Amino acid sequence: YSATDMDHFSPESHEQSKVPGLSEIGGNVVLLIGNFHANKGHLVLLEAFEQFGEKHPKTHLVFVGHNTDRGLLAERIAQSRFSTRIHGLGFRQDIPGLLQAARVVVNASFEEGFAGAIREGLAMGVAVVASDIPANREVADTVPLRFFSAGQSRELAKALADELAIEDNSELKKKRREAAFQEFSVPVMVQRTLNAYKEFGLPK
Repeated sequence: YSATDMDHFSPESHEQSKVPGLSEIGGNVVLLIGNFHANKGHLVLLEAFEQFGEKHPKTHLVFVGHNTDRGLLAERIAQSRFSTRIHGLGFRQDIPGLLQAARVVVNASFEEGFAGAIREGLAMGVAVVASDIPANREVADTVPLRFFSAGQSRELAKALADELAIEDNSELKKKRREAAFQEFSVPVMVQRTLNAYKEFGLPK
């Protein structure tokens, strides 16, 4: 997987981005970053929020990425009983600022490589709830992720509730960022690449 720019994705480098309807009342943000596609699990997260939202009235759900503000996802959001707390923002360039505003980042994919949003969320010190696809399980022993079975909205709803029940203190945020540095930072990934060249006897 790719390296993560730890300076760019740093809590000290960005102010929180504003989320419509949230800044006025306070609360938690559950954030999914990804262009709308069946494999990305947007609708699974939406179903989970339907089960989860009533007991968490100050929690908002935010989707960011192409076509999260139109089409099928926008229709489903409009039909939700929690539509005033669900926001499809479309394509955004202020990802670090949105991560700064988030309490939890969700990766709900059915299949893909290891997602950049997971790396970036951890780099910002944000808790991550992720589907148990192989690419995510691969790092289970080295970075702090909370898993749920891919496609299972009830498990995802429970994982979100369990995560929000924890006091998200500065020590936890520091540990997440440290784990991201040890696994995904540019110096670490460069060194791993050089080690691979050396191991296989390839020219540098």
